Amino acid sequence: MLLSELKTNSATIQDGIFVKVPGFPGLEIKTRGYTDEYIDARNRMNREIADQNGGTVSNAQARKVNAELLKEYLLLDVKGLFNGPGPEENPVTVDQLKELLDKPEYSRLARACWSAVGAVQVAAEKQAQDAEGNSPAQ
Repeated sequence: MLLSELKTNSATIQDGIFVKVPGFPGLEIKTRGYTDEYIDARNRMNREIADQNGGTVSNAQARKVNAELLKEYLLLDVKGLFNGPGPEENPVTVDQLKELLDKPEYSRLARACWSAVGAVQVAAEKQAQDAEGNSPAQ
């Protein structure tokens, strides 16, 4: 294995890219990957909640933390999501999307956002490999 095969395009993770979200036709989310700022904030927020609650974090608390992290550190834009009434009328803005993330009835939307974050990580690795000419043969 070449060392360059383990390289990641950190600019993609930091700056973010639009990714198509599998299982959600037409939906594209621009998001960052797992940045240091995100990881530091996640650790801090979870530690604070756990300290206040005898070492535990409930599902509702975790959902709220995850929504805040997406809002503040990761999500940048959205395309292909509409308020209706027609299939492509009244596009949803990224601010509207962010307001829905901690609502249990929009858990699928939150999962789509996390899927997009993961896809950015994968894309960053592939971009670095492609740049080095080390992509596995297809």
